Amino acid sequence: MRYGVLGMLCVAALIAYVQRSAISVPAKIIQQELGMDAASMGLVMAVWYWGYALFQIPSGWLADYLGSRKALVFYAITWSVFTAIAGLATSYEQLLVFWCLMGIAQAGIFPASAKAIGAWFS
Repeated sequence: MRYGVLGMLCVAALIAYVQRSAISVPAKIIQQELGMDAASMGLVMAVWYWGYALFQIPSGWLADYLGSRKALVFYAITWSVFTAIAGLATSYEQLLVFWCLMGIAQAGIFPASAKAIGAWFS
């Protein structure tokens, strides 16, 4: 059972990595549709890292409070919603905000996963 949990955590991490890098595929189209230059698109990609880095510790606290299972479900749903909303952005500013929020939501996957691994493999 515990290796099944580990496998699911690996799948969740894989999905998170794919989602966060997926914006680079349509980047040129997004730039054209929203009237952005390459530097603006670079900033969109950078704000994800800012949110991700700033919320590593708070998301770990939330995982401690909620438990790893509830926290992982919350983070996965939240980052998926923000990814979908970012796809509907009609302005550069909206894209910046939603992509940063997606980074904030994804910040929790590794602290919550580490908590789950610690619980299952100790």
